[in-house]
Amino acid sequence: MQGESNSLNPYELFSQDQDKYWFQTTGKIAYIAYFTSSPGYFNQYPHFNHDILTFTFEPYGECRRVLYSGIRASRVLSQSHDKRIMETIVWILLQSLKKSPQKSIVMICEAEDRLDTCRNRLFTRWFQKANEMAGNVASKYDTNFAGEGYGSIFIHNENPYHSTIREAFLNIPYSNPDK
Repeated sequence: MQGESNSLNPYELFSQDQDKYWFQTTGKIAYIAYFTSSPGYFNQYPHFNHDILTFTFEPYGECRRVLYSGIRASRVLSQSHDKRIMETIVWILLQSLKKSPQKSIVMICEAEDRLDTCRNRLFTRWFQKANEMAGNVASKYDTNFAGEGYGSIFIHNENPYHSTIREAFLNIPYSNPDK
């Protein structure tokens, strides 16, 4: 993963621990990004069930309330396309893969606001950039959770359970693999 920090210009991160980060954009939009331990996706696989993380990021505080209350927030939305947001999220994901290659990271794009397909395409582009910068160390697999949204899993290519994790993820009940 040589050089990825030189190629990115992430926002300054604030953190209480290695699993939870905050940052603020130049447009004064605060974001929270965090990992949570997510055993339970693969209870039938105890050898890797506890190595599954869920990654979430979203606007934080007042911006989040505005975005999720259905109020038109053109200023917030227009500033949310800031390239440095992507670079910050990519940096966080790269650091997680670098520190813990035995972990797999799940991201869910919920369908509640019908933007799950758009988010999944965006995260695919972000992943491709991050993976290229990291030397193609991980793979991403997508599935559609039958109207509930898209799910993706990032698996380090050196994970000894890579193919088993992939198959288990793509066979989660109520999902339809896209690929």
